[in-house]
Amino acid sequence: MALSSLSALIQALIPEKYIERTFLLRNGVAITLSMLCISLCYQNIGDLCPLLAMMVACMAEAQGSSRYAQMGYIFGNLLWTGYAVAQGLPILLVAQCLIVASMFIAFVNHEQERKKLIPIRVRSS
Repeated sequence: MALSSLSALIQALIPEKYIERTFLLRNGVAITLSMLCISLCYQNIGDLCPLLAMMVACMAEAQGSSRYAQMGYIFGNLLWTGYAVAQGLPILLVAQCLIVASMFIAFVNHEQERKKLIPIRVRSS
């Protein structure tokens, strides 16, 4: 969790105007932190879902696109849902299902708003 928070902090500290120039650095930091987390925390096969969820979230954030970040969070939470099923944690399962549903609804609403903002080009004949 601390490594995930550190990764989010790094993403937040990079100014918007440097997003394009720091693409490789951001992805390198995300991969490094993810691999460090996996090597420190891995104990059995059940640990892979949360670790992969964090890795997906870090990589999605590093892309600098809100669409990728939202899709990464949705996919990561689906992995956490799988972890809850595999470990037999019903409260976590219910919470994750609610989180995934709310994230999916937010993603759909965001996409609808984004489509409204895209101007339609009219060709003159």
